[in-house]
Amino acid sequence: MNAMQIPNGLLPLIIIMPLVLFFSAVSCRAAASGKLTQNHLAGYRFPALLASDKAWKAGHEAAYRPSVFGFFGAALAAIGIFTIHPLLILVEILCFILGLGSAITSALKAAQDVGF
Repeated sequence: MNAMQIPNGLLPLIIIMPLVLFFSAVSCRAAASGKLTQNHLAGYRFPALLASDKAWKAGHEAAYRPSVFGFFGAALAAIGIFTIHPLLILVEILCFILGLGSAITSALKAAQDVGF
């Protein structure tokens, strides 16, 4: 099995997972720095984070690092899918789930800690 045997249906998934984590990291950094204020279009929009500006900033600051680590893991796995072995898609999926799950969990805990 080589990289040329990747089913076409998986190609969008391989590309989308790192992109979602990349945009998550970018929006988290912008929200934590105050450049992205509370809104209903960008950033994590959970009620706990929308409860106050303090919760919004703290939650996104906490979610930044897991988003970045998830992005790099998923991006490296995506490159590996094409260069090493297609089964690295399992690693990419794992990085995506862990990165996004950790980011959301961290954001909600941080919002709770500041007393949303």
